Amino acid sequence: MPIRVQTPGHGIVEFPDGTDEATMTKALQSLDAPEPSYLSQVGDRFTSGLKRAVHNPSVGAGLAGVMAAPFTAGMSVPAAMAAMGAAGAGGSVLTGARDVPTIATEGALSAAGEGLGRGVGAVAQKAGRLIYRAALRPAQAIQREFPGVVDTAMREGATVGESGAKRISGKLTASTDQAKQMVADAHAAGASPITTKEVAREFGDVFKQGRQQAQLGRPDPRPAVLQRLKAFDARHPAGINLDVAQPLKGEAQDLASRAYRAQDLGHPITDLSAASDEAMARGLRKGIEARVPGIDKVNSHTQELIGVNRALEEALRRNVSPIGGPRALLGDFVPAASSTVGLGLDRLGRSKISSAAMRTALLAALGQQEQE
Repeated sequence: MPIRVQTPGHGIVEFPDGTDEATMTKALQSLDAPEPSYLSQVGDRFTSGLKRAVHNPSVGAGLAGVMAAPFTAGMSVPAAMAAMGAAGAGGSVLTGARDVPTIATEGALSAAGEGLGRGVGAVAQKAGRLIYRAALRPAQAIQREFPGVVDTAMREGATVGESGAKRISGKLTASTDQAKQMVADAHAAGASPITTKEVAREFGDVFKQGRQQAQLGRPDPRPAVLQRLKAFDARHPAGINLDVAQPLKGEAQDLASRAYRAQDLGHPITDLSAASDEAMARGLRKGIEARVPGIDKVNSHTQELIGVNRALEEALRRNVSPIGGPRALLGDFVPAASSTVGLGLDRLGRSKISSAAMRTALLAALGQQEQE
């Protein structure tokens, strides 16, 4: 016959015949115990999951791989795979794996994940550069004057469109202003003027080119170059102050660039004026950099941005290809969209797709195979 106990708030509670008093007391006390809070339940579940993870070889291998990843930078693919494999195997041992097959499997998965991650990253980066280059399509003259124009444009994140052009124009203005301020500060601090002899030292190749032209039976252009250097020296008997040298350098660079662009359009250069302008700009630049610490990097960045700016201006002026043409398929028809895709793929490749992510994908694939 069941044992019935009257309880406050719970009515009559029945126990099987023969239940001892201690068991009934404990059961009745539990009726009045408070319900655990939601946060308490979440904490219990988290603690339970953490305990299981600590003893999970796969979790240990994954964590070890994450910790080892920074040390594989710069390693070759085989060396990085070996390092990640060793880290994965070691991590599985630390979390309780003792059998050789489990340790070997975790090490192999970590190594394979590293190899796949690097492989996918390299493919994405190459594809991104190809798509972006097809969208920008810089002219030969720009590539000759600015050999790394595509890489610079991608590094600066410039889409081939109005927004990208504005972005680069703003950066170019900021870089130019920074250089001007550095020069002004150095001039105010009493930096010495640049001598005309410093600039003339850069004319060695110009005279060499003139001598070769004369040997070919053409009119000797060297007297005109020499006359220009004499006039330059007469204009600046006390040297060129930095605040004057900086804009002169920019003007000489522009003159040379315009001459080479005209040559690409079918207007040949028949004298050494463009080469002389290049030498003049180079001599002034070296003189400025020798007197203004750190401006060499700023000037170099400015030059790179000038190249990107010109390439973008030409891309915006360029007529689009017919729909369906081969260039259209590579992005010339919609350069802004395709260049965005190219930049995205390049960044994906440079991010070095996580070996842990590839390892997780391998585990998922293996798990699916086991279920099948």
